[in-house]
Formats: sequence, structure tokens, C-alpha cells
Amino acid sequence: MALEKIIEQLRKLTIKDRDKLQEGLNVDDKEDAFKKAAGAWSDIDDEGLVRDIYNYRDSSSRQS
Repeated sequence: MALEKIIEQLRKLTIKDRDKLQEGLNVDDKEDAFKKAAGAWSDIDDEGLVRDIYNYRDSSSRQS
């Protein structure tokens, strides 16, 4: 079986090489999570958000 051959090759790796492999595999998971998180903001009105931030800053500085 192909899976058995892969497992056999993985067992031959040094601990350092196994760690490198694991790190490389985890990068994809992190990248996917980043892309999903970035997509979650797609419906935000960016110009409105910036406008609201500046309005909040202006109004809070006047109240002091």
C-alpha cells in the first residue's frame, strides 16, 4: 500500500526532520485560518469605519 510506504519513510526521518515536516504542514493550516478570518471582514464598510473612528476621536477630545 502507498500509505504504508509513506509511514515507513516517515519513520526513517530524524526528529529534526520530523519537526521541520510538521512545521511545514502547520503553515497551511495557519494560512487557511488567516484567509478565513480575512474573508469575515469582507462586508465591513471600510470608509464608514474610518469615518466613525475619526468622529469618535473628535468627539472624545472635545469632551475633555
